Amino acid sequence: MSKQTGMLFIYNSKVINNENVVKIKAGKRSLKEAILEVVGNPKIHLNNIGKHILLTSCESDNSDAIADSLKTKYSVIEGKLVDAINNEPIAYGSVGLSGSSLGTISNQEGIFKLIVPEVYSKSSEVLFSHLGYEQQKISFSTLNGHFSNISLQPRVMSLPEVVVKAIDPIKLIEKMRRNIENNYFMSPSYLTTFYREGIDYNDNFRSLTEAVIKLYKSPYKSVSVDQVQLLKMRKVSNYSSSDTIIAKMSSGIDASLKLDVIKDLPDFLFTYSTYNNSPSYNYKYIESTIIDGKMVDVISFTQKKNVVDPRYAGKLYITSDESALVRVEMCILPEMVKNATDMFVSKQAQYMKLTLSKVDYIINYKKFGDYYFINHVRGDIYFKAKRRKKLFNSSSIHTWFEMLPCKIDTVNVAKFSRNERISPHTVFSETVFEYDHNFWGEYNIITLEQKIEDAIRNISPKIEVMK
Repeated sequence: MSKQTGMLFIYNSKVINNENVVKIKAGKRSLKEAILEVVGNPKIHLNNIGKHILLTSCESDNSDAIADSLKTKYSVIEGKLVDAINNEPIAYGSVGLSGSSLGTISNQEGIFKLIVPEVYSKSSEVLFSHLGYEQQKISFSTLNGHFSNISLQPRVMSLPEVVVKAIDPIKLIEKMRRNIENNYFMSPSYLTTFYREGIDYNDNFRSLTEAVIKLYKSPYKSVSVDQVQLLKMRKVSNYSSSDTIIAKMSSGIDASLKLDVIKDLPDFLFTYSTYNNSPSYNYKYIESTIIDGKMVDVISFTQKKNVVDPRYAGKLYITSDESALVRVEMCILPEMVKNATDMFVSKQAQYMKLTLSKVDYIINYKKFGDYYFINHVRGDIYFKAKRRKKLFNSSSIHTWFEMLPCKIDTVNVAKFSRNERISPHTVFSETVFEYDHNFWGEYNIITLEQKIEDAIRNISPKIEVMK
């Protein structure tokens, strides 16, 4: 019917059974008659919205809301973030609309795309920022409708003559923990979030899964767990018959949630041991820098030599004025990474052995209103795969995931019912879903890197779900 009429159909799978096979006799019918005959339910309500036909149950009370959402007009700004000095791309730069929680980030090549509903676009400013750069504001009307190169100036701090005093990194971390209740939202919230995970095999694209999920974020300093509701999903895979191993990423969403280190405080944020009152890490003050226009103290942490189990090492970024943790960069030290394989591999194949080779995480927090919320989370995990009892023929596997909240709601927040939520511990790419082109055309995502775009373009016959 879509091919003959040019119309697209939108419906809820709870109203129309997608698995039901219908046989109808050849003949001429009106479009309405054909729809009702295929659906087999005379109580279905048809609502014509432009090129779309919305099918809802007559008992449904949300058709007006869905119809209104389809009529919403959007504007798009897109461009590239670059360093003003050397013109190098700025990866993971923050792009957001002033006065709202709408936002996105630039990809590894500095490319960004921000979709803004018309209601937000009037007299608005777009904020661009990144670690170590001057924040820049540009009016929405200046950027709307064309591709823009946005140059950010590196932040150079001019300091007056001061008396230099040693900064105790342990005291800064302890003060940060004491101020958690002042800096982070202590009530439940909804985070409408973009999530993406992928697998590369021998430096070649193998799979990509993207979704929009709604998170019920339980309050910080609460024992309640976060909940996940799947809104929309799409995926594409490119596994070759010559691939000797296919990796499955399990618990990618769960890992994203657990990387909210303010919610689940890791051991490196405790500067003492519960056993001998001695910290398991060495801490060192490194420097001061700027994030989102705020002065930030940078502290490094690494496990002590006498600690034999693999631990994380990295940097903590704590604001000087509020003592809020706004960024964490962490990895497992190269000399310890092989011993951490069991932390990341739940099951080994009989004929292959996976060995962890590298782990990198980035966690960012961003302030909306008076409080900080989890923002961009990125994880990159690398393995070496080798056939057992073979000296050569090793392969590399790179699994990665990232999460970016694009909208935050703090009013009328309630837990999801059991049938609304999904488990974050599963192999997410195997989730059954329906692709919705209209939804993805109007939602903020992180723009793909060019190499993945090229790979998808080369296998276009296989990827109807990504169109």
